[in-house]
Amino acid sequence: MNKIVRIVVPCFAGCLAILICWHFYIISQPYVEDAVFEISVFDFFLWPLYLMGLTVAIIFQLFVTIPVLKKYKQTKKIIGLKLWPLIFLSCFLVGLYYCLINSSSALPFTFLLKRAVAISLFCIAYWAVNLFTLKLLDIKFAATE
Repeated sequence: MNKIVRIVVPCFAGCLAILICWHFYIISQPYVEDAVFEISVFDFFLWPLYLMGLTVAIIFQLFVTIPVLKKYKQTKKIIGLKLWPLIFLSCFLVGLYYCLINSSSALPFTFLLKRAVAISLFCIAYWAVNLFTLKLLDIKFAATE
């Protein structure tokens, strides 16, 4: 039971952090009167995408995050980097990858750069909340054992 909780709860908390960041990102954008539609974080048609993202996060947590954290606890370094520089680097690379995939000659470079920074910050928020929740669960389960 502890293993399931250590996998599911941090993923749920991290995905919730992304939803909160996305909500503030959307409301911070300038209002466009000619917009075809407005997207809200709470729109009903987006919930299947949230569940799919949560499923991917749980699978990633199970097969990548937990083994990497076990290795980090033993060696205190992963690929020659400490944990947080590795997370920042990977989040930055995810943001750049997103920028490259969505690049178009019609979109200005500053728009893509802002979007890449936003995606990187979403990733950092996810990992900060995920790892903080995992640390709290480790403390709680260590105290009860």
